[in-house]
Amino acid sequence: MKSRLISVLVLIALLSVFVLPATASGSASAATCKSWHTVKRGQNLTQIARKYGVSASSIQRANNIKNANLVYRGQRLCIPKKSSAAAKPPSSSGGSTYACTKIHVVRRGEYVKIIAQRYGTTIKAITKANGLKNANKIYVGQKLKVPTKCVKPASKPKPKPPAGKPPAGKPAASMPPAGGYTIVCDAAHKCKYIPHARCVDRPFLQNGGFESGFHRVANGDVGNKWGAFQNGGEATYGFYDETWAPVVSQGNHSQLIEIASFCLTSLCRDGSDPDRYAGIYQTVHGLVPGAKYKLSMSGMLRALADDDDREEDAYRVQWGYTANGSTNWQHVNNWVTIPWTDVYPREEPGQMKNYSTTFVAPSGKITIFIRAWKKWGSMGKELDVNLDAIRLECAR
Repeated sequence: MKSRLISVLVLIALLSVFVLPATASGSASAATCKSWHTVKRGQNLTQIARKYGVSASSIQRANNIKNANLVYRGQRLCIPKKSSAAAKPPSSSGGSTYACTKIHVVRRGEYVKIIAQRYGTTIKAITKANGLKNANKIYVGQKLKVPTKCVKPASKPKPKPPAGKPPAGKPAASMPPAGGYTIVCDAAHKCKYIPHARCVDRPFLQNGGFESGFHRVANGDVGNKWGAFQNGGEATYGFYDETWAPVVSQGNHSQLIEIASFCLTSLCRDGSDPDRYAGIYQTVHGLVPGAKYKLSMSGMLRALADDDDREEDAYRVQWGYTANGSTNWQHVNNWVTIPWTDVYPREEPGQMKNYSTTFVAPSGKITIFIRAWKKWGSMGKELDVNLDAIRLECAR
């Protein structure tokens, strides 16, 4: 009789473990549990948490488990519901470096390294995304997935406050002057109000038509009164006195700037460098701070006739200025891309394009820079940019 009573008690204990949905402590309720899990042989909290998409610590808390390493086969665990914070997608800053993808069609002469440099990604990322066993074996016309960094859409600029009224939250001491003004910021993002003033006509830029001669520099010849700059790297640069009539806008001369990526020495690597720049500059004195000025010029872009980059966004011209007259092109923080998108064959030029814009002088002395830009690190290319009729005058 006694042994039968003991057997009944053991059976009741077993049923309480395998049938009744209770937690280890009885603290969890059906309202807080997403589901219930019976521990199998060899399982631990980390494996169980991964299965249900929750954290191991949340299961430990829901079941009042003091030691996360002590769970046993047959134990019934409450799997907690995900919190609203856990349901949110991870921030893009903590995700993959290359979260977006572009499709690139392979062109003649390209290989994975060049494509990776063009899109700012890595050979490994492209190889993995396309399942390439050999990164050197790609063919013309092949479509490759290129992992790239996602670019957030530009936020809409805040509207400027009306003339004569300070921006919201500005103390009275920083109120702008009455009437029209322009806000000008330097490289350190320190801004100031420039009241609109009246421009006084005078000769600003000198030898903007390049008819007053050229002088010798390290990479060739540059128009008198102008300086030259380039950013080195795996490319060669040239500056020339251009007298070929089809690429001269006015008079008999224009300034030619050349960027080339031909391998001419044993020091060349197996690819060029992207973002090569070469240009000219001139410091301008006697401006009226706050007055409006007009900059105008004409120009043309040319490349080799068989250069398929001519049809792409590979070559451009930009201009900018330093507000304090610095002649270091790396101090420019306001580069503007000139909308010259036609790139003609080198020996078959089209028409010289015109460009003009207005800006407010931030000080009485600025330096104007104009530069040619070869964007991609591709070999065997040559960009020729002709500039002429560069003027700076009072805006009407």
